[in-house]
Amino acid sequence: MTTEVTGYWTFFCNPAKWQIDQFLATNTEYDTYRVNDWYKDSVKPGQLGVIRVGVDKRTKEQLGTRQKLSSGIYAVVEILDSPKISTELSNYYLHEEDQGQEKLPVNIRYLKNLLNRALQLGTLKHNRITNQDKYLIEGFSVLR
Repeated sequence: MTTEVTGYWTFFCNPAKWQIDQFLATNTEYDTYRVNDWYKDSVKPGQLGVIRVGVDKRTKEQLGTRQKLSSGIYAVVEILDSPKISTELSNYYLHEEDQGQEKLPVNIRYLKNLLNRALQLGTLKHNRITNQDKYLIEGFSVLR
């Protein structure tokens, strides 16, 4: 199965690995986001994307005083360059074993921070336009 490249990306975020809520609370405008090797050559400057959170499976210890995030879209981003191999990771990663491993981050600009008003996946599921993107709503579970 091949998915057509549209130039619009859904970046999947697992808060149990990368604490997007803490990151977005800083209102940082420029950062990086890791992409997968199988689509790295399709990611180009000027393309847009959204950062999607599925089920927040963080433990009470990981959350501290924060609440779990609802499934939804938490940011709109612009891709600034092509992915380049790096071993540096954001301070918001929870798994230290990822530190020092080669990854493919791409520089992005956060155009819209939706931390306090995320677009809920449950609502988007019933939208005619967003419902056409099976990965946006269902995540990777549709790949079975």
